[in-house]
Amino acid sequence: MAGSKSIAGIKLRDLCARLGVDYDEARYALARGIVPQGIDREPGRGNHRLFTPPQAYLLAIALKLKAGGVQTPHAGRLAY
Repeated sequence: MAGSKSIAGIKLRDLCARLGVDYDEARYALARGIVPQGIDREPGRGNHRLFTPPQAYLLAIALKLKAGGVQTPHAGRLAY
């Protein structure tokens, strides 16, 4: 389709930098099950997760809740 742009995904490290949240905390949250629908829970070594804008938005909510003191499982349930 002429003039259409493909939506590039955002990497976790880039999302964390934009949000001002710790990358290791975000990785911990993903390991604990706060994973947006459509994202591999375990992508394998060396494979980076790429988040679509809606996935990144939901993950951002969960990460900000977690940074605000909400326990990881609860932050995931509230965001999703």
